[in-house]
Amino acid sequence: MRALQWLKVNNKLYREIDIDDEILQSLPEDGSITEKLPQYTDDRTPGSEEGPNGEDDDENEENAFNSQTFVPSLLNRLSENIAINEILNRANHNQENLKIDWPHNEISPVDEFNTPGYIARAFPTLYPWGIADLNEPREKEIKAAEYFKHLLVYKDGRFARHRRWRYFALNSLMRWRALSEGRVFVKQNLEKGQLTVSELLDLMKDDAHIVDKILRYGEGLRGTRQYWMRRRAELLDLVK
Repeated sequence: MRALQWLKVNNKLYREIDIDDEILQSLPEDGSITEKLPQYTDDRTPGSEEGPNGEDDDENEENAFNSQTFVPSLLNRLSENIAINEILNRANHNQENLKIDWPHNEISPVDEFNTPGYIARAFPTLYPWGIADLNEPREKEIKAAEYFKHLLVYKDGRFARHRRWRYFALNSLMRWRALSEGRVFVKQNLEKGQLTVSELLDLMKDDAHIVDKILRYGEGLRGTRQYWMRRRAELLDLVK
């Protein structure tokens, strides 16, 4: 309560918030609130002999690592809430009336390029005064990479020690670099010769499958397949 009241008084981004006393009273005085959050626990160990359907699954151990992805891949035919509910219902078939509480979503997404203070709002312990946000007006423009690098070596070390901020910074840089450095590549039939832009536009009007031949790639994005293919070509040139 004292922390929230301090933010309302001293942080310009939190002056308009409403403090809910009832929710605060329901929290433990000291400790984690994990028990109050809906959770799903999978007791199966990777490589177990039984698959999810009770049958032998020899590929479990082999694919135990490969099946774990940073961003969950959902089926395209299902909306997100239906897909997650379907997965949880299969895993908790013995439970009845399984419900998932969704957080409130606003209609308009946050514009992370132009919304002032969106980083400072997300990390109030790192930006207690609500200042020094990336999108804050400045006399001199500062690049995102320089901004995050400066905070990582900040004098008190709080940004580098934070469990989530450093991954947030990395994720933001990777996504923004993908938007700026991504290129479009079109698979062309070399036997018919290279197509011009105007010819491609004409094909898009007549051929509905031309979109399937258009790929997005970025050899300047560190870690991508195209990036390492480019480095491989450079290495082969050096060897030759």
